[in-house]
Amino acid sequence: MSSKKDGVQSTEKTSVIEKALTNDNAPASAKVPTIEKAGEARLVAPMPRSLSIPATVILERRMISRSFWSMPSWYLHAIATGSHLVAADASTRARGTPTGKSEQGDLFAWSGFEVTFYKDACERYWHALIGDKPLVYVICRDVTDENIGEDSSVPSMRPVSVTVDYDEASAAAETDDPVFSRPITGELYRYMEEFVLAHYKPQEFKKRKRRNWSAEGDESKLKAADKHERRHERERRGEG
Repeated sequence: MSSKKDGVQSTEKTSVIEKALTNDNAPASAKVPTIEKAGEARLVAPMPRSLSIPATVILERRMISRSFWSMPSWYLHAIATGSHLVAADASTRARGTPTGKSEQGDLFAWSGFEVTFYKDACERYWHALIGDKPLVYVICRDVTDENIGEDSSVPSMRPVSVTVDYDEASAAAETDDPVFSRPITGELYRYMEEFVLAHYKPQEFKKRKRRNWSAEGDESKLKAADKHERRHERERRGEG
């Protein structure tokens, strides 16, 4: 009975998130080049020099409470990508939208973001693809000190960008901006793979020729012996 109940709860949570993320009536102009069914992974349209994929971010706020204080702890709950996502107005982008609850905290969604691939960053994308676990990163900003009041419906964390570029995420982390990550979505992975295939050719690895130290040593010995023999001959003839 408990497993059936858990299944129902899981389905309800999924439907809440999907409702917040998706928009079946998205305008055609907002759509990105479509990918054919999994396994073929080929773009219908020619690959541009840069490609932007709409993204929505869901952060999870868990409250840590002690005797006389409490504070939020933030986690990246989910990232959705694709042209079907809800467009964001200014207030949604700045404040986030309450999306429901998880088992451990409150969920907030921010839409209107884009994951952009650039031709000159293809080498970094390629290294991510051949790694064990390509990640997508959400760079955030702690806005606790801004004028948000004490309204618990207003999150104190705000996403500012979404990227698959590790260097970009590392640069943000060095400035003390919170950076969260999750395994890259299947759709985003296919777009990144296609983008790299279209714009990047890894340099062929050329094995460096090993020096034959033994042969070089023998040659040096022969030269030394020949030099010694010539000097000895000059001394014998009184020329030395």
